[in-house]
Amino acid sequence: MKHAYLIIAHNEFNILKELVALLDDKRNDIYIHIDKKVKYIPQLNCEYANLYVLTQKERLDVRWGHTSQIEVELLLYEIASKNNIYEYYHLISGVHLPLKNQNYIHNYFENCNQQEVLQIMPTNNEEISFKLKRYHLFVRNYMNPNNVIRIIYKLLWRTALYFEKCFNISRENNDKYLKAAQWASITDKAVRFLLNNKSDLLNEYHNTFCSDEYFLATSLYRHSDIFSIKDCPELLMVQFNRGNPITYTNEHYMELINSKCLFARKFSESHMDIVEKLYKKNVK
Repeated sequence: MKHAYLIIAHNEFNILKELVALLDDKRNDIYIHIDKKVKYIPQLNCEYANLYVLTQKERLDVRWGHTSQIEVELLLYEIASKNNIYEYYHLISGVHLPLKNQNYIHNYFENCNQQEVLQIMPTNNEEISFKLKRYHLFVRNYMNPNNVIRIIYKLLWRTALYFEKCFNISRENNDKYLKAAQWASITDKAVRFLLNNKSDLLNEYHNTFCSDEYFLATSLYRHSDIFSIKDCPELLMVQFNRGNPITYTNEHYMELINSKCLFARKFSESHMDIVEKLYKKNVK
């Protein structure tokens, strides 16, 4: 059975091209969603893998912190699962790069025995209450590139939350939550379970905040009688500075190649030298 790589991209298309080249293997199919706001679509090619770039009609306008992040993930799962039955579906970003070759990655997941491979993240009741049990309105423009629009919508967002607190308005959600990185590797059984419950999931997480880090892990966690979750710290190498992932440079080369992680994020066109080194190291 093949693996499906589901890629969410919106910029850094030279990185995306290198990523596709490293995933170009006859055992893989590659599905790419490029944000609908993007006007220029890069030319992408594969020699061995089947490559599917979602059309303008299929593409979504994805916004940070908004439930559109869940929508695009479900969209990629849906399109891929309609096309084939895959051993694993790997959700990654367009600024990921594999740190291991495809032989290593396929062998790794063969030994996972159809477990759902997630990178569990710490959370607490306060975070869950804020992100998932409040009504987050006006989030769609929370990170708008226009300063005026962004400031106005953040003010509206905070005002709405203030009145909710004053009037003790909250959701009566399930208390059983699990947080994990949205970049996950899951089985066909898990994908079809999510899609069969798509409307309920979108309804539960509508007007929540950054819930893409909860919806998948929580759905599987609540059905532990059906799914076995593997907490996999080595799934992704990522380092944060003030809540944002750092960009890897040449300074990180030895750390990257000596890592046990399968993937790393994030890379940038402003540091193509490290990308080229990793490509040469991992190419077939």
